Amino acid sequence: MDKKTDLRIIKSKAAIRHAFLELLKEKDYHSITVSDIARKALVNRKTFYFHYSAKDDLYNEILNDTLERFTSTHIIKGMRDYDVKRQSSIINAFLRNILEVKQECLIFMSDNTNNIFDIRLKKMLSDSLIFEDEVLERTENDMPLFKLLVDVYFSTFMRVLRWWLESGNEDTAKFTDTIKMLFSSRPLEMLGLKEEAF
Repeated sequence: MDKKTDLRIIKSKAAIRHAFLELLKEKDYHSITVSDIARKALVNRKTFYFHYSAKDDLYNEILNDTLERFTSTHIIKGMRDYDVKRQSSIINAFLRNILEVKQECLIFMSDNTNNIFDIRLKKMLSDSLIFEDEVLERTENDMPLFKLLVDVYFSTFMRVLRWWLESGNEDTAKFTDTIKMLFSSRPLEMLGLKEEAF
């Protein structure tokens, strides 16, 4: 393949991906057709099918590329063995990686008709951050309680992540300070409630 052809392929593929992401801002995933994508990308359907076998194939490629930016979660798994300064450095690096795919994250998080991104990201984070045996031991092997804790933690994480990305404030301390606050007794105090009352 010559360089000119190769460049054409790169450009048409980039146009298709960009068009699809733009359409996801306007419409829900299930109402977008291949014709919509081709029209928006200024290519024909044959060009689309040269690159992708179906709309799902395109979606999964962008989803996988986006989730790759979260791969520093495997570093976070061993984070407990580091000192506080090193832990903070790892968390900040992780959040800066996420900022590189900010728009993709917001688009995936905003699509209420397709929650694959949320499911896969929660699983990645859970696999990296949760030491199941230890948590189960602390909850006296109460599996329903364990599942509830994991769900509450990661639902909160995802909500704060979306809030942070939407805010336009790319200061990683804003994110970490909010997470720390939400998992302390401060929200109860802010609501005028006392921890002892529960």
